[in-house]
Amino acid sequence: MHYLLFLIPIVFSSISPADYISQSDRPKIAAHRGLCSIFPENTAQSFEGAMFQGTDFIELDVVLNKELQLIVAHDTFMTAVSNIKTFPEFSSRQRKRTINGVVRDDWWLIDFSLAELKRVGINQVRGSTRPKMFDGLFTYPTLWEVLQQVKDFNIRTANERNPNKKPVGILLEIKDYEYHLEYAGVSIVQYVISELSKFGIGTIKDCKSVVPIVIMSFDMNAVKETRELTDLPRVFLMTGLQNQPSTFYAEATKYANIIGVDLASVWNQKTQQIQPEVQLIKDNQMMVYAWTFQDDASGTQKIHLLSSSQDEYPRTYHRVFRCSNLVCPIILKLMNNYQDEESGFKIQEKIYTWGRFLLFFLTGLILLIVSFPFSGFLLVNPYPFVLLFSLGSLLILIAIIQVTEYKTIFSQAGTVIYFIALLSGLYTGVFKIGYLTTLGIMIVQILALLYLMAALLPGGQAGLKNYILSKIKT
Repeated sequence: MHYLLFLIPIVFSSISPADYISQSDRPKIAAHRGLCSIFPENTAQSFEGAMFQGTDFIELDVVLNKELQLIVAHDTFMTAVSNIKTFPEFSSRQRKRTINGVVRDDWWLIDFSLAELKRVGINQVRGSTRPKMFDGLFTYPTLWEVLQQVKDFNIRTANERNPNKKPVGILLEIKDYEYHLEYAGVSIVQYVISELSKFGIGTIKDCKSVVPIVIMSFDMNAVKETRELTDLPRVFLMTGLQNQPSTFYAEATKYANIIGVDLASVWNQKTQQIQPEVQLIKDNQMMVYAWTFQDDASGTQKIHLLSSSQDEYPRTYHRVFRCSNLVCPIILKLMNNYQDEESGFKIQEKIYTWGRFLLFFLTGLILLIVSFPFSGFLLVNPYPFVLLFSLGSLLILIAIIQVTEYKTIFSQAGTVIYFIALLSGLYTGVFKIGYLTTLGIMIVQILALLYLMAALLPGGQAGLKNYILSKIKT
C-alpha cells in the first residue's frame, strides 16, 4: 500500500469556505473508486471497505443511463469493468460512438435502464495483480444509493470514523460532459446538482456535517457550470501541468478552488525539483490535489519518490508513509490532497517511521564510533573493528530502509555490493578469516556504505553522482 507522511500544514485558499477540504496537519486521503485494490471499483462494497479503513473521502464517477439516472461508473461504455459481453440478449446493443474524439465499438450505459444495469456484474480492472474472486458479484450503484450509504456510515460511526473525526466525504467526478450533451441531449452537471439538492446536500452549509461534497471534472465547461449552480468546492482535473498559457491558472481560479493533477507531472525527475507550476497554482490561491497512488502500477503511474510497506491483513492496513530521500517533505509541502487507489486507510503518525529511523541510525552510528578506537589495531587484530563496524553498518542499513523503498534499494548494484560486504564483514569478524581478505572487505564496505547513505541526500545517489561529475568537469 502506498502511504505518504511528512505531513506539513498548508493554508487553504480563501476562495471556498469549505473547511472540510482544508488541510490541518496532513493531506486528505481519497479512496480512488473505493477500496478497488480488493473489490471491483465503484461498487458499494468497494466504498464500504474504504470507509471502514479510515478514508477521508471516497472518490467516484457518475454518468447518465437511458432513464437519465445518475449511475456510479468510471466510463460511459461498459466492457472495461463489466461482464456485459456474457449477456446474449444485449448483444444487439453494441454500437459505435465517438467519445473524446475516439470512435469506440462498445455497449453504452446511456442505452440501458437501471433494471437492466442491476443485472450486470462489475469485474476487477487490474485482474493480474488484484483479487478476481469478487468478479460479477456486485453491480452498478446509483449516485443516490451511494449518498445514502455514506450518510448511513457517517451516522453509524460518528465517533470513530477517521483521524480527524469528521464525516467521510465524496469526491464526485462528472464524466464526459460533451458526450452527454451529444448523446443524452442534457447537461449532466444539472442532473448532479439537482440530485445533491434533493438529497439535502446541495451546498457547503447543507453537506459539510452530513456528506461533504467536492465536484470534479476534466472539462472546464462542466466546472464553470457547476460554479453557476452551487458553492460546492470544484476541482479542475488535468493530466499535466506544463505547456499552459501564462494566464491559465489566473483564469482557472475564477471557476475552480482546486487543481487536480497526475502525480507524475508534479515532480521533474531530470532536474530533481518540484515543477514550478505547483507553486504557481498556490500563488493563484488554489489547492493542489494529486492522483493516484497504485502499489501495483509502474512507470509514470507511480511517482518514483513515494513508497510504503504492505500489511498482510487487509482489515488492519495502516498508512505508513515513507520516502526514498529527504526531498519527499518538499513534495508533500506543496500538495494539499492526494488520491489513493489502495484505500484511505488509517494514518499512523510520522513519528513511527522516523522514530524507527532515528533509533536504528543513532544506534548504528554509536557502534561505528565505538569501532574506530579499534582501528588502530588493524595491523595486529582487525577483527573487533570489523565486527563492530559491520554491526553498525547493518543497523544503518535497517534505518535507511525505514524511509526508503526497499525494492528500490536492493535493485541498485552499489547496495548489493554493500550488503554482500556487510555480511562478509560480520562473517570475518566472528570467524576471523584471512587478514588481507578482512581488510579488503572493510574497504569495500566503507565505500559502499557512503554510497548507500547518499540516498538520504536531496536527489539521492543520482544527485550525488551528478554533483561529483559537475565538479570533475569544472
